[in-house]
Amino acid sequence: MLASRYATQMLLKQSRVVVSVDPSVLPPCCDTRFGRYSFLRMTSAGPPPASPPKPGSFSARYDAFIARWPKVYALHRMVVDGSRWCFSDIKTYIRLKRELSSDARSLESLSMPELEVLVQMPTELPRVVVTAVLVPIPFGFYVIGFAIIFFPRLILTRHFWSDAQRKKFFQIDVERSLKNCSLRTLIGDPSSIEQVRLTSLDQLNFETLIALSALHAMYPWPGVRRRFALRCKTMRLLDRVVENNLNSLTERQLHFHLYIRRIEVQPNSSESELRKALKDWMRFTNHLSDMAYLCAPVFFNEKRLGS
Repeated sequence: MLASRYATQMLLKQSRVVVSVDPSVLPPCCDTRFGRYSFLRMTSAGPPPASPPKPGSFSARYDAFIARWPKVYALHRMVVDGSRWCFSDIKTYIRLKRELSSDARSLESLSMPELEVLVQMPTELPRVVVTAVLVPIPFGFYVIGFAIIFFPRLILTRHFWSDAQRKKFFQIDVERSLKNCSLRTLIGDPSSIEQVRLTSLDQLNFETLIALSALHAMYPWPGVRRRFALRCKTMRLLDRVVENNLNSLTERQLHFHLYIRRIEVQPNSSESELRKALKDWMRFTNHLSDMAYLCAPVFFNEKRLGS
């Protein structure tokens, strides 16, 4: 126990990443006189907060013990909360796929969090699988803790990131996908989105399919055309739900929804600017065909940023 604590402290000292906690969620015994801290918080797709451990239980006693060291406790909570959120999304995704394939439910009946999971999980599956394998094994907890400090973007999913990391990593991914995108050239370099003349996913050549996959962070595995069709339909339903609830979205949710639509924003954009970007997207894509909708991020960002 002590060895693992000292090992974690050494990792924290060597890293430039600031791990922090919020006094309001620390156990009563935690001393916060060394500064103010803030925990990783859930985004729009996150599960409800965990119920506190039963007083006197092993979990409660362990939390009380490790909370003597706030930064170590913060890392502990980031791994625990991130793992719980990740597994919650996995279970939701599996349930939705089963219900949709058996016609027990329709896409139109899904809630906003369910639509979010259905859109985002396929792009995260390889890293989610790594997490699902690591968590149950001995010392897997510490491997994830090490990754949180040193390689959060390369190894872990959004479930283990802080709000600041999400904003930063989301925009890095969006900028790279747009910068390296050859889609416009492959579809004939149309001057506007209205001139996109792609008829159907089934008729797309392999190069164009690969370019679309790179733009949307989709893996071009067998069945990618079917997954694109589902993603497009799900995204358009999600657009309608978001449009009706736009003013109630938090900043955390706004960044998530801009990310899954591949919308580039300035680093210090205000909430009103984020809402306007989403509102402009709804207006821009409202009357597009499904194929044009999939190509829309390239044209929307060019028009919006004036490039």
